[in-house]
Amino acid sequence: MYTTYKVNHNETKQTSNNNNNNTWVSKSWYESGQLSHTGFYTNGVMTGTWQWFHTNGKPYIIGTYNSNGKQTGTWIKHDDKGNITHKVQYSNGVKHLVSTSIY
Repeated sequence: MYTTYKVNHNETKQTSNNNNNNTWVSKSWYESGQLSHTGFYTNGVMTGTWQWFHTNGKPYIIGTYNSNGKQTGTWIKHDDKGNITHKVQYSNGVKHLVSTSIY
């Protein structure tokens, strides 16, 4: 089942429940049609890998949420050309490694 709706004049959002449990796929698009973000909700909490994109389609932020909705693992931020600018390590929502800036 898919549900699609306008978030605002710039963004459309779609959610889908693929297997009738409590896990939903969430996707949003910019008005241009370019993907804005994609990720999962489980029982109303952000879980798994989430990806956000710049308006030009290049990756912006990629990171993972654990089953409790806390940031975990390596989160990577990119500039609008797709180059990595920062890496941050999280465990259960707590930053464990100071941001690494890459220029």
